[in-house]
Amino acid sequence: MDDIFKRFKAFLKCCTPAIKALNKMLAATVCMVYAVLISSSVVFADSVSDSKIAKGTQKLIQDVTTWLMVLAPVVAGLLIIYFFIRRSAADEMDQSAATRCC
Repeated sequence: MDDIFKRFKAFLKCCTPAIKALNKMLAATVCMVYAVLISSSVVFADSVSDSKIAKGTQKLIQDVTTWLMVLAPVVAGLLIIYFFIRRSAADEMDQSAATRCC
C-alpha cells in the first residue's frame, strides 16, 4: 500500500504545475463569461428577422456573394492561363502524362 501512496505523491508533485495552470485558465474563463453576461445589453425586436444582427448578417452575406461572383471568373481565368502555360512549358513526357490523365 505504501508503494501506491508514494507513486501517487510523486504523480501529484509532477502534475501540480499543470493543475495550477489549468485552475488559472478555468478561473479566467469563468471571469470572462461572467463579465460578458453581466455587461450584455438587452435589445428588443419584434422578431429575430427584424433584429440588427439578422439584418447585418443578411447584408454581409449579400456583399460576400457579390464579391465571390466577381472574383470567381477572374480566378478561374487566371488558373486556366496558368495551367496552359505549365502544360506548354512541360516536356513531351510530362505532357503525355498530363494528356493521359485528363
